[in-house]
Amino acid sequence: MSEREIKYFKILAKKYELKEKFYDIREDLDEYESKKAELQKKQANLNKQIQEQSIKIKKLKNDGKVDKVLKEEMKLKKKEANIAKFKQSIQNVQKKIEKKKADLQKFEVELRKIEAQINLDYPEKMQ
Repeated sequence: MSEREIKYFKILAKKYELKEKFYDIREDLDEYESKKAELQKKQANLNKQIQEQSIKIKKLKNDGKVDKVLKEEMKLKKKEANIAKFKQSIQNVQKKIEKKKADLQKFEVELRKIEAQINLDYPEKMQ
């Protein structure tokens, strides 16, 4: 085996190492996207419950059931507090998504550079 072939296989190994990292990052990104969708679904369901709770409170007020109104308003406040938690969680996941996207772009650029180097230095291997 010549020095040239050794160098070729070294570069090839680097290429596949980068590819592996690239796919690991894509997998992480998919997990974060899934987590974000899950949180958004929970937030939407909670928003629906809040709207239903508000309608229930109005109905109770119209019926003159003051004692039940207070109880339902407390439940409503708790749900509204949970909405803020979901918003914060979604923002945190979005930050992670953006970081993974930036990492993905970085690895994509490195991968293209290595592939270009292989194509340029070893055109006979590309057939």
